[in-house]
Amino acid sequence: MTYHVEAKPKDFEEMSKIIKSEEELFFVYPSGKFPLTISQIKILYEDRRDFILVKEKYSLPEVRISVFSENDQALFLYIKLGFEIYDKELKKDNKGKSRMLFHMRMVL
Repeated sequence: MTYHVEAKPKDFEEMSKIIKSEEELFFVYPSGKFPLTISQIKILYEDRRDFILVKEKYSLPEVRISVFSENDQALFLYIKLGFEIYDKELKKDNKGKSRMLFHMRMVL
């Protein structure tokens, strides 16, 4: 059984320790600077409406996610779960390198 817990400011310090590399941070927060800081998490918290630690399955017609091409483990997992690529776009990382971002969806 999955459940969701809304992230609160008291969780930010622990959350800042989760990301272990610049590449991991790029996959989660492309405009973030490594190492992930509590200040950056506060900005995300203020910008995003659904800031949660774990998501549960909602009663929605489809689920949409975006995954960078270098994150092949995530791509394989999502494809195995039934997600399909419906669009792609080039994004620049903090060093100006182009990276392909795949937009995926799964009809529920």
